[in-house]
Amino acid sequence: MLAGLVAFNRATGQAPTTSRGWSDLIQRLGPLQPHVPSTYAVLRHFPNFRAAWTAAGIQLADARWAPWTAEQDRYILTQLGVQPTIAIAEALGRGEAAVRARARKLGLRVGTARGWPLQRAARATGVSEYVLRAYIKRGELPAFKGAKHVYLNPADLRVVARSTGSTHPPRSTPPAPHSSTPANARLADPWVSTAPSPSAPALSTRRRSRTE
Repeated sequence: MLAGLVAFNRATGQAPTTSRGWSDLIQRLGPLQPHVPSTYAVLRHFPNFRAAWTAAGIQLADARWAPWTAEQDRYILTQLGVQPTIAIAEALGRGEAAVRARARKLGLRVGTARGWPLQRAARATGVSEYVLRAYIKRGELPAFKGAKHVYLNPADLRVVARSTGSTHPPRSTPPAPHSSTPANARLADPWVSTAPSPSAPALSTRRRSRTE
């Protein structure tokens, strides 16, 4: 498949970065390029065309400064905290700093993307991490294991604080884990398991301007 992309680029000098652009182009040039992979074939293996061209060794002039798209934003919303930031950056063809900056604009940070990290929960409740981990291990405290943190739903912590006799129940309850938690992760009910989330969904994207 990558060989087909490389051959197409060498023959035409073009490297479309959207699925629509690719489909339109191969419809016009398909008969002249019989081994060109379909849009479906490309997106089966890569999250977007930019990632495919990068894997094929084709440099895109605007790779770092293209506009962010709604699809890329959804990807960040669903994967921040689930995958390492570097993996998200690689999938989107961005730098880690750019992904973190975009996440902040979307109102997300790794430390709160899926709830409260275990360390923060321990500080807020006055219950040690060791005790919280024991609750998780017994299945009495739902938890979500992300790439960097084990997250707890703040709504569950009052029950733990009462059952342990803690005098420091959470003073405030922040928003529950982001509603964009991946559908496949919700089906697997990650809040009753510390197993890693399934793989990220595919997407097709372009990137944002220099000012973003």
